[in-house]
Amino acid sequence: MAEVNQDASAPSSATGTRSGAGFELRLERGGAYVRLADQQIVPGVRLEALTLQVPDVKFPFDVGRGSGQFRSRLCDLAELGVTVSPEVAQAALASAAPASFGIESVEIAFRPGFAELAGRLAGGPAFTLRAGLVPEGERGLAIVFHSPRIYGPSPIAAALLPHTAARLLDAVAGAGLRQDLVPTLLRRVLAPRGWKTPRLDGARLARAELADGAVRIAWERGGPATPPPSPDPDLLAADEGARAFRDAEALLAAGDAAGARERYLGLGPRASAHPFAAERLLALLAADERFHDEALDLAAAWRARRPGFAAALAAEAAIRLARNDAPRAARALAELAEGAATRGETSSALAAAEAAFALDAADRQDALRAVEVTLAIRPGHVPALRALRAISRASGDREGLARANRRLVAYDPDDAGKARARRRSPRPSRR
Repeated sequence: MAEVNQDASAPSSATGTRSGAGFELRLERGGAYVRLADQQIVPGVRLEALTLQVPDVKFPFDVGRGSGQFRSRLCDLAELGVTVSPEVAQAALASAAPASFGIESVEIAFRPGFAELAGRLAGGPAFTLRAGLVPEGERGLAIVFHSPRIYGPSPIAAALLPHTAARLLDAVAGAGLRQDLVPTLLRRVLAPRGWKTPRLDGARLARAELADGAVRIAWERGGPATPPPSPDPDLLAADEGARAFRDAEALLAAGDAAGARERYLGLGPRASAHPFAAERLLALLAADERFHDEALDLAAAWRARRPGFAAALAAEAAIRLARNDAPRAARALAELAEGAATRGETSSALAAAEAAFALDAADRQDALRAVEVTLAIRPGHVPALRALRAISRASGDREGLARANRRLVAYDPDDAGKARARRRSPRPSRR
């Protein structure tokens, strides 16, 4: 029987995959551990690491027998980490039949620190929505939808979108996410390999974040009572606000936008001064022309307090569109697009910019700002390039016209469009 150093790690040759089903035996911190890493659980969900502590190990023992000698032991969970790809989320969204919830063409993208949903209201304008992860109990998770935006005339208030998304999520996962995910994940990993599900005493959620293009979740034994808070202030405000204003939110969840509006209005400054409640109130007021002046006043107050406040810009744009004031609507949308781009909200930036430069009566500078936001994100965005060509032609900007036509020659999927762009490209001047 081999004598072993209790603080050393066994070499990989001692792993014993012949009997340990891929687990590596490690000797560290005065105990024996088995570890499995970098394995697919289901398509799109990968195990980053699973570490089990083997209890009551007596030293010395035969390291050569590898990890398989502990397969029948009831171990203790030390660490579990998984990653989830955006393809999993996209497939789950599609399976929930979004059209039955009044939305269509829904796509999800994982940004650094948050997820971004983009789609269209059925037969209507584009919308975007952000989502983040917050702890629920010791080991559970909740998905919080927030920052809803609608980019055009709409039959519903943007404030209803987070609750629509929550119902969509429930159709996919029910209460599963809010419950303890660890036993299910462990059974998926361990049962096919013949290992027992470990004890979970002291295991807590240690990390839940969106980073490097994936959701990353980890549980650890003896971790902090609560994971580090999200660095996203909008997510934190939404999570806290949903609890602070639960009565009004319950009305929105039931589809009673008018009742929620009256409840928020009845709270006076307590609601209008809170960023979450102000966002909700702005969206609800902007959805009813009887309250447009009140919404504009609230939007102006928030823009003075917090320049670039997205909810205020979105409300102002909606009201200006309803009043056929395209120049001021385009100005608000262009500023909304620039702010979203700065925050890394790519889908929101594109939706706001597209809505801005699509307005025929937009001021040239505002339309151009929106075009530039779009092209900075997608250099081959054909509608933006066509808008740039029209703006440049109207203003006599030969450089802008040449730039638009050169890119249209490269990116326009229509051969006739390519040919027109080639013909209309100004020839370089000779000196």
